[in-house]
Amino acid sequence: MAIGTIDKGVFTDIANAIRVQNGGTERYRPAEMASAVLALDGTKEGAPYQAATTAGIGVISDSVFTEIADAIRAQNGLAETYTPAEMAPAILALTWDVGIKMRAILLTDGTLEFNYRDGRSSDVPGAVIVDAWEVDAAGYSTASARPWDDVKLDVKRVVLDDDFSAGGLENASYFFTGFTELVEIRGFEQMQGVSNFNQAFTSCSSLETIYATE
Repeated sequence: MAIGTIDKGVFTDIANAIRVQNGGTERYRPAEMASAVLALDGTKEGAPYQAATTAGIGVISDSVFTEIADAIRAQNGLAETYTPAEMAPAILALTWDVGIKMRAILLTDGTLEFNYRDGRSSDVPGAVIVDAWEVDAAGYSTASARPWDDVKLDVKRVVLDDDFSAGGLENASYFFTGFTELVEIRGFEQMQGVSNFNQAFTSCSSLETIYATE
């Protein structure tokens, strides 16, 4: 890769941004910064150390910036390109879905997984999360009001994890309406206590199995 000169303050800003996001005091070499960005998860450990920006010029391979930019894109899911000066603001802009809540999580294999826990995670082995949405316990008055409505044609399987029933879902109306590629639902016992399933399965033309252990 090409090697060029860069203002040292750019790296100070990137390191400071990483420490703001993780609440840490660790110092980072340029080659360590991409890994540090990938490790960010929204958890802040304490009061972040903020190094003073000092003037100076250094020589660095542009592969370092390529790796940092790739790490930022892996975190925010965007396809943006970043100049070195834009990387610290991009790191500071990163946000995470944290807190205990009901979520609908879309996986790369076409599974829509429902769970209730702190942060985004999946119980499906080898799962890669594509997107996630908070589930409103009060339910939805139309199919289009579901936050996952735009991906309804991508869903082939629904999995309700063992913790989902603890979320207090009251209304499952329109939950799966128009899921024309949906073949099976597993863990349906987690819907115990839900009082309304109005049109929950309308236009699920491929649905073969709704499985519950009880």
